[in-house]
Parts: sequence; C-alpha cells; structure tokens
Amino acid sequence: MRRHDEDWPFAAWLDIAVRIFGLSPQAFWSLSLFDWLTLISQRAGEGAVQPVTRAALSDMMDQFPDVTININEA
Repeated sequence: MRRHDEDWPFAAWLDIAVRIFGLSPQAFWSLSLFDWLTLISQRAGEGAVQPVTRAALSDMMDQFPDVTININEA
C-alpha cells in the first residue's frame, strides 16, 4: 500500500523554498499549491503561468461576487 506522503514531495519542496528561494518555512507553508507550482515552474523555465488580466479578473468578480454574512442574523 502506498503512503499518502509519498504522493507529494513536500520535504524536497521545503528544502528548495528555503535554500534556493530564501523563503522561511512559514512563508513556504503559507503559499497555495498553485502559487508554489507557478514559482517553481518559472524557475525551471517550463513556461510561466500567465497572470490574470484585468478584464478576466473583472469577469470573475462579476461571476463570483463577495458575499457578506451578518453572523448576528444567521
């Protein structure tokens, strides 16, 4: 049976984050998986993920507006 921790190389990634990128362990663990994969793909020259354009961000904000919940009324 394969162990779950063998699926993702977190120990190696943490080592890269600290030694190569100069991140603190706390900064590494604060990154989203998407942010980390983008960071290492740019370093490896695999073609960076393109940033979101202002128009695309505006479209997403229209599709998924922030919702404010009043916890006193819930």
